[in-house]
Amino acid sequence: MLIIGHNLVSDLGMLIRSGHSIPDTLSYFDTEVAARWCRPDHTEFALEHLVLHTTRMSHWRPTLGKLKLKDFEAQSLDELMDRCGGDAEAAVRLYHVLAPEIQKYGLGKIFSLAMEVLPILADIGGRGMAVNRTEILARITKNDEWCIKEKSRLEFALGIENIQSHQQLATSLYEKLHAVPHRRTKTGYSTDKESLLWARKQAEERDQHALSRLITRILEYSSTER
Repeated sequence: MLIIGHNLVSDLGMLIRSGHSIPDTLSYFDTEVAARWCRPDHTEFALEHLVLHTTRMSHWRPTLGKLKLKDFEAQSLDELMDRCGGDAEAAVRLYHVLAPEIQKYGLGKIFSLAMEVLPILADIGGRGMAVNRTEILARITKNDEWCIKEKSRLEFALGIENIQSHQQLATSLYEKLHAVPHRRTKTGYSTDKESLLWARKQAEERDQHALSRLITRILEYSSTER
């Protein structure tokens, strides 16, 4: 069964906090997530805004924006039914607009993965999560030890004294090892992540496999070093 909704993490989290369980057999389509992915240039992703600007559905809410609990309590049952029914219809209408766009932009696989993660996030938000402090500290210690050793190994392979020196790293990569630079800054060729990824891609295309592996290690070190 496919569940369609807008900001489903919030809705599912509310159900979980109320003591309800979420069946594992359900699948999801969150129209807010889809809208953010398909319309990254937009600045407003509220349900009303998206539906009124992308579908032919007319306005169904007597008031704009989010309501507080006292606002809901002040409405009659018929008014609440119209509002909730309109919200449900709006999400379905958005689904028919956004589902084809997800496929059009080649986002099908990654969106499916995001929707599989969605109930897990809702569960964390609804019930909380436990943290194994001992395990986390052990992993941090292990990571620190690896960083110290890898820093020394990389500096030896690059023939430099400090890998955190962008100038030394750039000189070794681009002058000694003949990596292809991506862009130049005021102090020399850049060694940021984008430039290293570019240099690795060029090394792979030139069959400079040793250089490609070395740049991969630099990227891995940079992503874990604190």
